[in-house]
Amino acid sequence: MNIFEKYLKKNSEADETLSYLWAHWNSIKPVIKSNLEYISNAFPHFTIHNASHSEAILNNLARIIREEVIEKFSCIDLWLLILASYFHDIGMFIAEKDFRDCFDSKDFLEFIKNAIDNPFDSNHKYAKYFLIDNGVLKQARKSVSLVSYNALTFLISEFYRTKHAERAKKMIQSNKVLETINLGKPTTPNLVNVFSSDCLNPISFNFCLLDSSLSRSN
Repeated sequence: MNIFEKYLKKNSEADETLSYLWAHWNSIKPVIKSNLEYISNAFPHFTIHNASHSEAILNNLARIIREEVIEKFSCIDLWLLILASYFHDIGMFIAEKDFRDCFDSKDFLEFIKNAIDNPFDSNHKYAKYFLIDNGVLKQARKSVSLVSYNALTFLISEFYRTKHAERAKKMIQSNKVLETINLGKPTTPNLVNVFSSDCLNPISFNFCLLDSSLSRSN
């Protein structure tokens, strides 16, 4: 249990009206951890993006903020920071259907084509193993190699990485993660932005936090 969970549990137990926040986090934590673990398994070339990465973020925050400040945080603030740390990479969870859909996606084929045609594209060294023939992605060479397999894995991960913040928003909304949390309608869209904030700049992130706090207080 990290320090944010420690005080979320403690403060929730002290305020029955907010005890559901601790219960909510405990109910969804196993699912989120499982999904994050899948990211590392699907894309082994990534730096670690499982739950240990989220815990590292929270531990680093604790070093910056200090415990005497954290203990004064409200339950909602603690809950928000925990979920933001765990949800910010959830858009990189790529299901089997997403892998299959890649090859029929015009956006993916355009992404590959641009990388093939542009030798200065950072993905060119991976895309050069492939060609696009009549709208179908094919190998440039007849034989399949481990290098071309790894190149395709990398290209798929890069294609989704550029979209993962927006994907995170849609996943959070479609899975109705916030459905049981009654924080007021103005708050929910802002929290979705915070939870999927991996591609937000610091100013945007701070604005989302401030806007959420203002919505709760109104």
